[in-house]
Amino acid sequence: MESGGAGFRFDPSQINRSQAQPGPAAPWVYDCDPESVTVEWESQSGALAFQLDWRLAGSANWTTASDKLKGCQVRKKKLEPSKGYEFRVRVKSGAPAEWGSWSSVSEPMRVMGAQEPRIAPPLLLSVDVESITVQWQAVPDVLNYELQWREEAPGTSWITASSSLKSTATRKKNLEQGKGYLFRVKPQLGDGWGLFSPPSAAMRPGKGVSAELVSLIGETTVVPGGQFVPTSASLCGSGLVALYFSAHWCPPCRQFTPQLAAFYKQIRATGRPFEVVFVSRDKDEKSFIEYHQTMPWKAIPFTQGAAQRDAAAARFGVSGIPALVVLGPEGQIVSQNGIQDGLTTLSVDQWLRKIEK
Repeated sequence: MESGGAGFRFDPSQINRSQAQPGPAAPWVYDCDPESVTVEWESQSGALAFQLDWRLAGSANWTTASDKLKGCQVRKKKLEPSKGYEFRVRVKSGAPAEWGSWSSVSEPMRVMGAQEPRIAPPLLLSVDVESITVQWQAVPDVLNYELQWREEAPGTSWITASSSLKSTATRKKNLEQGKGYLFRVKPQLGDGWGLFSPPSAAMRPGKGVSAELVSLIGETTVVPGGQFVPTSASLCGSGLVALYFSAHWCPPCRQFTPQLAAFYKQIRATGRPFEVVFVSRDKDEKSFIEYHQTMPWKAIPFTQGAAQRDAAAARFGVSGIPALVVLGPEGQIVSQNGIQDGLTTLSVDQWLRKIEK
């Protein structure tokens, strides 16, 4: 993602947020692809809504993306690769509610080139109660790697762990057990710094994934989009793991899935150790893939995980769907019927108390 004069590559980690400017700090890039940029900004206590505007870099005319945003992250699609785009944000708060001052204008942001090389997201190598060790793919002729990390919640800034790493793995210590963290990495080559990788899946310090859970779910999970991730990485630090039995052909399931997705994001944003794994009851892989794309969590692979999916349904006596079976970190049943318990913070806290006994 390049911006400005020849040879200048935009680096969102270099945005200066310390200058005294009216309103919030300038938005920054969370991620990008060949047709879109995901923009983030700092969370604000007491915010009722956010307004995000965008424009072509250097233009005087702003366009409102939305003035009803509740979160701190938006993906702006249908952007042209050859152009730079600037963003600004303001917050509505108070009683009566009023709009505050605009943030400073962001650095110009661009989508990545269709052929531009990029490292895959870092993966979990190991975990303990206060640290996470991540690993990433090697890049030929690399001089250094820069690794950044941040808390999972949207609106938190990236922090550079090191910009002079020589190996393809490093351990980040002094992390809070149960809290989710994201990582990204970029290589330094002879002609300068490359692009940051996409952010990793959320990783949590903890005791790791029990053998019982791995046996139940399988060695591998799949994220929406088709990337396979070791279960030891995708469920690391998860105190609660809810198995979601569902299928695209089932109308009640299609009605319940958006409710569960909203609840999942809400609970994850609070830092509670809660994960969901989709156990498909679809009749073919195409339906599974399309349905999984509507979910923000991992799944047991359709073909490779057929035995695990059937065994899980039999083990927990699932005869009707949708069904939500909540497990503890050792695979013990915490709730046989999570749907009946209710999708509330109180329910999650009650489940957590059961595994803390």
